[in-house]
Amino acid sequence: MQGTPFGRYRLLELLGRGGMGEVWRAHDAVIDRTVAIKTLLPHFAQDKTFEQRFRREARVAARLDEPHVVPIYDVGEIDGRLYVAMRLVDGEDLQTLLRSGPLSPDRAVHITEQIASALQAA
Repeated sequence: MQGTPFGRYRLLELLGRGGMGEVWRAHDAVIDRTVAIKTLLPHFAQDKTFEQRFRREARVAARLDEPHVVPIYDVGEIDGRLYVAMRLVDGEDLQTLLRSGPLSPDRAVHITEQIASALQAA
């Protein structure tokens, strides 16, 4: 699907795949910026329970205004695929960071504070 148009977006690179969906680096042609697009896999989108949960979680996340929560730009459905468009955060995810070895105590505390701040906002 790389390079495929997806509504107002162009999917550029698959960043990750999980049990329920995929995350893509994408270009938003309307406002000319790079974003992350999370899509729900088609068979989950056909399940009303998953669809409602996906939409509810996206709406709740979009209302959060906290520096450690990724902002949501857009939520919708294109060609039967539910999606959330959000800020693309370049860098290393926590799971990858932890695989590279133990964190220093200061770094661990700094990361934990950021996570706690996001959870408090949620």
